[in-house]
Amino acid sequence: MASGSGNGSGTGGSGAPDWRQIVRDELRAVTSREINRALQAAMQQQQQPAVPRPIHHRTQIPRDRIAAHHRLYVDYFALEPRFGDNSFRRRFRMMRPLFLRIVGTLERQYKYFRIREDAVGKPGHTPI
Repeated sequence: MASGSGNGSGTGGSGAPDWRQIVRDELRAVTSREINRALQAAMQQQQQPAVPRPIHHRTQIPRDRIAAHHRLYVDYFALEPRFGDNSFRRRFRMMRPLFLRIVGTLERQYKYFRIREDAVGKPGHTPI
C-alpha cells in the first residue's frame, strides 16, 4: 500500500492509455472520414454536367391559325355564312346570338380569351 500513489483515475505511470484520449482519437478519425467523404461527394457533383439527361425539344407543328379563323368566320359568323343557322345550332348546340354574347362576355372579363401573340410573335388563337 505504500507504493500505491494513485488517485483512482488510472493515469498513473502504468503505461495504460487513458479512455478519454482513446475516445478523442476515435472521434477525430470518424469526423475526418466524414469530412473527406462530404468533400469527395461535392467534387464529384461539380464534375457532373448540370443536366444529366439529354434535353428534348418539342417539335413545333406549323398551324395557320389566321387561315383557320378566317375559314371558321366565313363558314359560321359572316353576314352571309356558308352554313346556315341550323348547321350552327347543330355544331355549337346553341343559337348564334347566345354564342356571340358568351364570347363577348368572356373577352371582356378574362384576359385569357383575348387574342394575344405567342412567344414567337405570331397571333395566338381567337376566342371563337
